[in-house]
Amino acid sequence: MSKDDLIAENERLVKETERLKSGLEEVQQMFNNLEWAYTDSKGTFSLSRYGHLKDMIKKVTSDEVMKMVQSLSDSSSRLQPPEEKRGMAGLLQKAREFGSGEEGADGAQKQASSGGDKGGGKVSGFFKKLKDMTGFSDGPPDIRCLDKEDIRKDNERKHREVNRLNMRGQRAFARLEQLQSQYQASKAHAPPTRYQELKDMIKTAIADKQI
Repeated sequence: MSKDDLIAENERLVKETERLKSGLEEVQQMFNNLEWAYTDSKGTFSLSRYGHLKDMIKKVTSDEVMKMVQSLSDSSSRLQPPEEKRGMAGLLQKAREFGSGEEGADGAQKQASSGGDKGGGKVSGFFKKLKDMTGFSDGPPDIRCLDKEDIRKDNERKHREVNRLNMRGQRAFARLEQLQSQYQASKAHAPPTRYQELKDMIKTAIADKQI
């Protein structure tokens, strides 16, 4: 893997880490709101509360919410480099190596001649076009200044962080899946029995304060 590929991977990891952290904060707030709503509902009559309990569960297990939380449990597809970008990144690396070789071979002569300046301009223009086509950026200066091995180690560290966040997403999704399954199963029971079941399943879902 070239240095440009490693930097591109690093950028994807940074972006994915930010997405996961933001999403998990949203999910944590959702569970906090569920706990607050459940506690607040204790002051209402059983008949009214029965409907409130159902609404609470349906809100946190809607298709939209389930899809969002599930997306936090697996980042593999988002971390895969697009094949086109991989190919163009390799081409960009080769162009840089070619440019460096030319400069090392007769750099002094190019500096002294106007023709050399034009050649350098063409190479720079070629880099710019490649970057425009691929969306490739130079990346943070601190990453660019690192050697390949240091970037690789940083990527490994970021992969571990993404995996840790994915595990939190998996726990949250499993908790909501269980709540959704229990809610569907409770529909077969009479309201008095179901009322107690709704309370129990919400209490189970909010028992763990942290996801």
